[in-house]
Amino acid sequence: MKKTLLIMAACVVSIAMFATDLTGKRIYINPGHGSWGPNDRPNATIPYPNLASTGMPDTCGFYETNTNLWKCLELRDRLEAAGAFVMMSHTQGGPWPYEKVDGEYPDYTYEHYKNLPDYEKYNRPLLDIADEAEANNMDYFISVHSNAATDGNTVNYLAYFYRGQTDGTHVVPGAVDMCKASWYHAFECRSMDGLEPNNYDTRDPETSKHILADINFYGSSYAATLPSSGKTYTGYLGVLHHGVPGFLVEGYFHTYHPARHRALNPDYCKQEGIRYYRGIVDYFKAEPETKGYILGTVKDEHNAFVHELYKYAPNTNDQYAPLNGAVVTLSKESGEVVGTYTVDNNYNGLFYFPDLEPGTYKLDAKMDGYKPLHRKYQTVVVEANATSYPFLFLEDTAYVDLSGIYVDYPDPEQPAYAALPAQFNMKQNDPKDNTAKIKGTIKRTIQHADSVFYLTHEEDGTAHIYVLNNTTGALDTISTVGIVPVDPTNPGDHLALSDIAITCDGKLVGVNYVRCYYGSSYVESGYKEGTTRFYIWDDFFADPAVWFTSQFTSNSLKSDQGYTMALYGMSTNCHIITTGVHRYGNGARYSVYNVVNDMVASETYYGWELGAGSDEEAEFDELYDGTDFRLTLSPRGDKTNLIMDAEKMAPVEFTFPEASNLPLVVFGGIDSTLIGTKFQGASYFMYAGRSMMVTPFQNAEGFVAGIKLFDITDGMDKAVEVKLDYGFFEPYGAPTAFASAGAYVDGAVLNLYLYVDGLVWSFTTVGVQQPIVERMNALNLKVAKTEFDYVFSFIANQDAPYAAILFYDDNKEVVEQIDIEAVKGENQVRVAIDMLPAEAKTWGIQLTGTPVPGIGKVADHVDSTMLKPYAIVNSHPLTDQFGQLYVMEGTGDNKGVSIYDIDMNKLNTTPYVSTDAAWDAPKRLAVASDGTLFIAEYSDGHSGVYVMDPAQPENITQFFVGTRDGAGVISNAGVNVGASTAGISIYKEGAESKLVVYNEDFGSSLGNILIYNIGQEDGSIVKTWDAAPSEVYGKGSNLAGLVNKNGQPILTDHGFFVSTLRYAGGNNSYATSCRYYNFAQECEFSTHYDAFAPYVNGSNDGALALSNDQKYLVLPDDNNQFVVFECAWDSLGKLSVKYVESFVHDLGPVYQLSFDYAGRLVASAAGHVTMYTMPTADNTIVVPAKTALADATAPDPETAVEDVVREATLDFNAPMYDVLGRQVDKTYRGIVIQNGQAFLIVR
Repeated sequence: MKKTLLIMAACVVSIAMFATDLTGKRIYINPGHGSWGPNDRPNATIPYPNLASTGMPDTCGFYETNTNLWKCLELRDRLEAAGAFVMMSHTQGGPWPYEKVDGEYPDYTYEHYKNLPDYEKYNRPLLDIADEAEANNMDYFISVHSNAATDGNTVNYLAYFYRGQTDGTHVVPGAVDMCKASWYHAFECRSMDGLEPNNYDTRDPETSKHILADINFYGSSYAATLPSSGKTYTGYLGVLHHGVPGFLVEGYFHTYHPARHRALNPDYCKQEGIRYYRGIVDYFKAEPETKGYILGTVKDEHNAFVHELYKYAPNTNDQYAPLNGAVVTLSKESGEVVGTYTVDNNYNGLFYFPDLEPGTYKLDAKMDGYKPLHRKYQTVVVEANATSYPFLFLEDTAYVDLSGIYVDYPDPEQPAYAALPAQFNMKQNDPKDNTAKIKGTIKRTIQHADSVFYLTHEEDGTAHIYVLNNTTGALDTISTVGIVPVDPTNPGDHLALSDIAITCDGKLVGVNYVRCYYGSSYVESGYKEGTTRFYIWDDFFADPAVWFTSQFTSNSLKSDQGYTMALYGMSTNCHIITTGVHRYGNGARYSVYNVVNDMVASETYYGWELGAGSDEEAEFDELYDGTDFRLTLSPRGDKTNLIMDAEKMAPVEFTFPEASNLPLVVFGGIDSTLIGTKFQGASYFMYAGRSMMVTPFQNAEGFVAGIKLFDITDGMDKAVEVKLDYGFFEPYGAPTAFASAGAYVDGAVLNLYLYVDGLVWSFTTVGVQQPIVERMNALNLKVAKTEFDYVFSFIANQDAPYAAILFYDDNKEVVEQIDIEAVKGENQVRVAIDMLPAEAKTWGIQLTGTPVPGIGKVADHVDSTMLKPYAIVNSHPLTDQFGQLYVMEGTGDNKGVSIYDIDMNKLNTTPYVSTDAAWDAPKRLAVASDGTLFIAEYSDGHSGVYVMDPAQPENITQFFVGTRDGAGVISNAGVNVGASTAGISIYKEGAESKLVVYNEDFGSSLGNILIYNIGQEDGSIVKTWDAAPSEVYGKGSNLAGLVNKNGQPILTDHGFFVSTLRYAGGNNSYATSCRYYNFAQECEFSTHYDAFAPYVNGSNDGALALSNDQKYLVLPDDNNQFVVFECAWDSLGKLSVKYVESFVHDLGPVYQLSFDYAGRLVASAAGHVTMYTMPTADNTIVVPAKTALADATAPDPETAVEDVVREATLDFNAPMYDVLGRQVDKTYRGIVIQNGQAFLIVR
């Protein structure tokens, strides 16, 4: 269908009145191009493709004629409304002789067009335009264009050109200042994440400023004489050959497909005109606009848009599918609708609201088949003299999120608290030899779960792919049927299959290695124009298919493409990165292909050389780094970084910059002295949330000497070696063509592999005792004071790689921190009084140890006289008894409480007992924040809860006040106060303290769970209770599942856990091992639920513990194992629970479980009180001291250390050493030795 569009000036323009006054200013506007011919930059778009008859779109399609005129007409209208005098070179576009001439279409060439009637009315000679501008004494000249590169190229940036040279020659005064004034406004919508991506430079308007002298940029010039004045001007751009200050501006690249589709929207073009208007206002120092604008897009939130006419820059907003026909509504905060905008059908997603009062607005967008707009996109702020650029995203109702299913370098299934240890103990297995089964030399191995893929090449380049299952030992061949063979007549066709990679959804991908050329004119004699072919295997045992092809050259004239490859993402949307070594040098660039739904959505290159661009300064160069190299995806960060490994350099990590013409962003590489450079076979994986690298390493003779493991989470240049103890490894001294390593994590099990040619060594943690790491703890904190110093002392339970004294003000904020050395045992540090700020009032010790990777027994107090012990540790640092262990013997003739100090020395020979009555069935213990010990008594004759004064432990009295009946219920003045108690715990500290009781007398009116608010306003703890409980749950009838009378309650912020005694097979809906109820008495977790029942066989003796951070719940079952669950509460307080792991113990029935202050699990069983270290990645503890600085007394002369000489006498420029004898500099913090004296350097 013929479509004709006539662009012309409107006779009447309705624009809001502006305060801006440009009266007297004379401005000349030249809209670039003016017709619809081959010279007017016709470019196909999706809605307006090229016509078969002309090879160009019709007049509604993209021509600079249309877009430049839309911009300039808006600019003119704004200027005239502000009082300026405006001239334009033309205000219409034409002609377009669409009709046939003598039955045939005419020759649509420039030579034909320039002879058409009225051609020069719309396409005036450039010298005429220049002459008209000067003859009319204009003050300001602007010529508006868009730029061009190769069609489909992702290059896109803003550029201003003024006539002359950078040294000022031939430059019209004022022209450069005009460019600068306009630049910042024109750049407003630009950055890599902006509406118009600036993907050839940085997103900084200063560093990416393209204000260019035309003679310097184009490298030539010519002189032209104006007819009217006879003056001669020298420059390159014909339209600037005049004496009026001004410039030519290229607003974007219309060869960048998304920009071209945006330009089909007249409102988008009008905004560009408004940005030029703001620059003119700034230049003439007029008052800016008082109104603002909104120009945004509405797109699909997840789905990329793919079309051969829509190649986009990766990692920009342009990748998302624009929503044609979406309706956007703008409202004031009050809800009053300002207007609506229907997105056009031109694949740009644009919406526009002009001339808005400054303020906050609400946006809404609707589209059939899409969910409502998320509230995070709905608010937009409008400022005067500015445009807001909101991006709105709607989610397709059919969208299925696979991001958590398919992940590059997924985190393995491990316990939530898994941590990376400092060392793995491993068993080394004898090597398996597959040499005879593998043809050719290995180039690449890829570890995929417990299997490894080999890519090999025979001497003639024939490729083979094998897959070895390391568990079964089976070796299979992967098909290469369908791989296009090398063309023997083309010396640039190097390898039919050069490298392989695997997508995160498990598709094998391959690439050939071939020389490609920028165009046929650059093909060398005897060579052919090469094609890079990418292959995909739909499954590992299918034949490969050609996925896509490319002749991209990384912007080199000739480039060897595809030697090595890496990729990230799913096969439906992935980025493939290959090297392109440019063969006019030896430096590698990188081609990046974004493949979406089997189509190439974009092709981009990176890797420009540093500095002047010589190969010596390249990021990677074959001459200096080697011709054998490997690209691998990095596991760090968002998993889009890359790692280059070459025969002359150790692995280096890098990523791509914001734009292709910028240097690579290099994060650093691993120290080559740690592993050597001979082998390019490092492999990467995740462990306990850490990014890991396993690699072969070479000895001094160049032989394979084993494998090494590194934590590279903080960067390869900051790699931390994780020690591997796998026994003696005999260096492999045979001539080695290839060596690599791999890893497979299966829960807590780590398997490592070493591949040397066809040999495979395996190393595993299965059946190997791992090192046990304790949680850090500091005890016995004391402070003394001399005339000049504070003397701080404490006991550390183990050496601390990092330690500090923290000082707090009255608000408990840290006001000073002093780094110190801390060793296992006694530690003492002197600090000069005048070193501390006056606001320092209290203090504490911070210790950080190595991560605790797993559960392990760290202490076991064995006493055969303990028949049924219940034990708990005082976990309250501000009490004198912090760290003491209390053990209640619950049966036999020795019932009572025994107390142990921090070294497990028993402090009393005879157990402490109640002074009120003899106990029949004392049970679980709890310690309040003031150190008071609470004791549960289960019998009816001596029922209730007892309290022990820690300062006078022989003083143990009944907590409940009242009269006990035969069933054990204690009442006072007709009110039930308490009863027989099996389990207790204490929730929170000080004034918020609550005593939680599991009541034995189910049939009474008391209820199951009783809570007593024992904290007083002053922070003290009450020792008696003579009234009804503060809260009651399960009153009148049992809470479901709580049938057994023996159990343990634990209170949380949103509800409570309760365990009950259940023997093997007894965990069911009627009588349950453990349940959780919210405060509405609704059950949110039960161990009889299908998700948990397989892991819980009874509950032993009903013990239960919740970690101090309420994250981990531990329950002993009747299989002699501790069952660990992970707990989390959502924003509404609803609990979710996940099974973590079970670990076996040798204690038998466990009577009480608890966590101490350091986070160790304390278990008591017949003959044992055992402590287990619990895993944590951050083994840091902060212990506040009980004694304030103001309460410090004189030090004990028997234990005081020599003074640490004060900082003022230390010579920072002289050699000094830490306590281990290592030389340090003035940046060090802690104790140093200089000239035989000790000094403390503080922050």
